[in-house]
Amino acid sequence: MARHEEERDVSTKIASIESIVEYKLSEKIRTNKEIAAFIKMLFNKKRSVPILIDGNIEINYFNTTEDAKGYLSSLDKSRWEILRFTPSQYHKEHHEQYSEESNRTSHQVIGQEFDGVVVTIDRLFSYADNGDLTYKGVVYYAPVKMLFQNITRSRKKLNIVIIGNEELLNRCITILQ
Repeated sequence: MARHEEERDVSTKIASIESIVEYKLSEKIRTNKEIAAFIKMLFNKKRSVPILIDGNIEINYFNTTEDAKGYLSSLDKSRWEILRFTPSQYHKEHHEQYSEESNRTSHQVIGQEFDGVVVTIDRLFSYADNGDLTYKGVVYYAPVKMLFQNITRSRKKLNIVIIGNEELLNRCITILQ
């Protein structure tokens, strides 16, 4: 949902429709247990779940957007699906600096899965006091939810590209140790 949809509490209005049947989703994310455990701990830094490191997660850190873009463009497109955030139709957003228009957006891959997925985490992601992953920038669609959408498309391999965000780099290293 877009931020204005959340602010208007659209989900509660939809849930109040009598003919709507509500289902709760489990925490099961795909079938790769390593990736599923990693995702749970990435999205809340206070969370700890057992994780068996099996080499399915790759972390790449870059100080600059230009270096990250160079790396992303060099990836083998037959092995990796590079997913980007859905941009606003109305104004330019920070994440568009490192996103190639040829890569699919969060909204284009809903319900799909890929053997290898690449996601980008930039300097605007951080953790709130309660441990939850947050985003400090102003955007049309919710980046934390889009990151979750993108990262959970991965079946076998996950490649996290981090740009200028040592806090998230350190969290990823801690998870994988």
